[in-house]
Amino acid sequence: MLEHYSLIAVVIAALISYFIGFIWYSPALFGKTWGEAFVAKEGITKEDMKPSPELFIGALVLAGIMAYGLALLMELGQVHTFGNAIWLSFVAWLALVATTHFSGVIWARKPLTMYFVDVSCVLAQIVLITLFLTWWG
Repeated sequence: MLEHYSLIAVVIAALISYFIGFIWYSPALFGKTWGEAFVAKEGITKEDMKPSPELFIGALVLAGIMAYGLALLMELGQVHTFGNAIWLSFVAWLALVATTHFSGVIWARKPLTMYFVDVSCVLAQIVLITLFLTWWG
């Protein structure tokens, strides 16, 4: 259970993360690039990629899990400064996200374009979650 961060802070952090992903994968930013790489790799149509409400709900649940987990890591590491929050973000991202996602490049031959769009989004989400929680706390 969290002692330093309220459930409200974690929920707001999850919403921040969710909206970063929503913006990141929008056609205005990287959605078109990512979608073209995905369609080329998987051989599906753009029609197959239309989102459903279940996907948005799933993304929100995952954002909540990520925000809660980062809040726990911040408590365990006694992260209370912006500098430490950024450092924790980078280490968590490098050790857990960049490495595991790269296995998709190696084994599933995921295009590098998709890899870089995906991992850079998660890095932005992690950094913003930890900075927000540091600010809140």
